[in-house]
Amino acid sequence: QDKRADLRANNPTLKFGDIGRKLGEAWHKLDEEGRKPYEAKAQQAKIDYKVAYAKYKEIHPNSSDDEKPPKKRKKKDKNAPKKPTSAFFWFSKKNRPRIK
Repeated sequence: QDKRADLRANNPTLKFGDIGRKLGEAWHKLDEEGRKPYEAKAQQAKIDYKVAYAKYKEIHPNSSDDEKPPKKRKKKDKNAPKKPTSAFFWFSKKNRPRIK
């Protein structure tokens, strides 16, 4: 978050994905000492979250997603007809040899 604004100000034409890529490259270039302040912030944020979540659970004890059973998928009927091919798949089928 600290570096994103600087990178955006210095390179206003960069797209969102390019900014993320550049930030990732910068992160990999950092040594242990350079990463320590960010890792400390992340650790503190994790602790703050756990405290806030514990307070939330005290107030809302029955609002847990853990207790809900997972939804089961319906079994597929092997005799059912297949869905029709979409326009994109027809397009892909026609243009795939040319693109490869």
